[in-house]
Amino acid sequence: MPDLQVSDVQSLYAWAAMLVNNTESYFFPLENLQIDFFGQGDSALLVIDVYTSKSTLVHYEFVSVDRNQKDKTIIILFDWLKMMDFSLQKVIRWLANSDFEKTDDGNKLTVNELNVYRSNLEQCT
Repeated sequence: MPDLQVSDVQSLYAWAAMLVNNTESYFFPLENLQIDFFGQGDSALLVIDVYTSKSTLVHYEFVSVDRNQKDKTIIILFDWLKMMDFSLQKVIRWLANSDFEKTDDGNKLTVNELNVYRSNLEQCT
């Protein structure tokens, strides 16, 4: 798992490189942050985990609003990342300052055509 700094991820190229190499997790030790892409191609799913302690984390999943069009998830995600200037720093700030709504599906925030789900998880040690 390569160690990076948040400042390393501030371009389309950086996000695309992580997507292409989605067999690895990307860890940002200074921020206790991990990024993973799950799935292949246009239907890949972005997951960001923010570790709040050794045993707990805040888990974010980014998925298409229209679950019947999973093949457009990555396009919708990259459109949203463009609004964030492809800056991981802005994404982290946005996640921390956003108000998530409690729904039957969990804590959710919808932006453009993207659902962002947030959950607090206990990690098995």
